[in-house]
Amino acid sequence: MNKFEYLFHEPQKNGRPKTYSKKELLGLTIVCHEREIRTCRKMEKAVKNNDESLNYILNNKKPSKSTISKFKNENELLISEFFYFAVKKGQELNLISNKVIGIDGTFLKANAGINNRTSRKEIKLLEKTIKKLNFKKILKITLKIKLRH
Repeated sequence: MNKFEYLFHEPQKNGRPKTYSKKELLGLTIVCHEREIRTCRKMEKAVKNNDESLNYILNNKKPSKSTISKFKNENELLISEFFYFAVKKGQELNLISNKVIGIDGTFLKANAGINNRTSRKEIKLLEKTIKKLNFKKILKITLKIKLRH
């Protein structure tokens, strides 16, 4: 962690001292992220449910949603650097690979109603029609047309 110590530096401020360290709130963020808890309100709720692991990480403190939100907004670099570090360490230890990382949120409109089904007879008829067509001939014609233009 010495490599990232500059990210944990907390400047001295006048007034009431902080009661939560960055390490505690980063631990809360990591555990909640692993449990797929992303919002500050749900994180606060998880803390108030007396979860033993969160109590241990936070030293039995109970941060409010505004404290959690303020930490997440002010320390985006710390959080992103930690997750980058975790992925790199996992790759070094061959726990994860970087061959395919994909996130997709695509919504596709389905068209699979009862009236839209194709029967086996129709499929066989389509297969016979496809076999009868000489695709090589169609391909040659298509290529000739493209070469002319």
